Amino acid sequence: MPNALLFGDNRRQAKPAASATDLSQHHEVGRAQIAGVIMQYTIVIERASENYAAYVPDVPGCVAAADTREEVVREIRQALQSHLQCLREYGEPVPEPSSTADVIEVDPTPA
Repeated sequence: MPNALLFGDNRRQAKPAASATDLSQHHEVGRAQIAGVIMQYTIVIERASENYAAYVPDVPGCVAAADTREEVVREIRQALQSHLQCLREYGEPVPEPSSTADVIEVDPTPA
C-alpha cells in the first residue's frame, strides 16, 4: 500500500484492544516548529492489519497512514507541519498542544 496523507478526515476505525506490551508503542510526541518555537504534539499510532495509522488528538483531521511504524511517524510529522502551515496561511488559530498519553496496566480477568 502506498503512503498516504489524509487531511480533513478524522474518522477512525475500531480496532481490537492492544496488549499491554503493544500499548507502550501507541504514543509518541510529534514536533512542529512555528516561528522558531518548537511545539510538541502528542500523536497516536495504531497498528492495522496491513499498515499503521497515526493522528494528532489536538489537531482534528490531521492523520497519516503508511506501511511501517517508522514511515507513519515521518508522514504524521509532515502532515502536522503542512496542516499547521495551512492554518496560518488562512488566518486560523494554531491549536495549542494539550493532549498527553500514558500507559496503564490492568488485569484483564474479572475480580
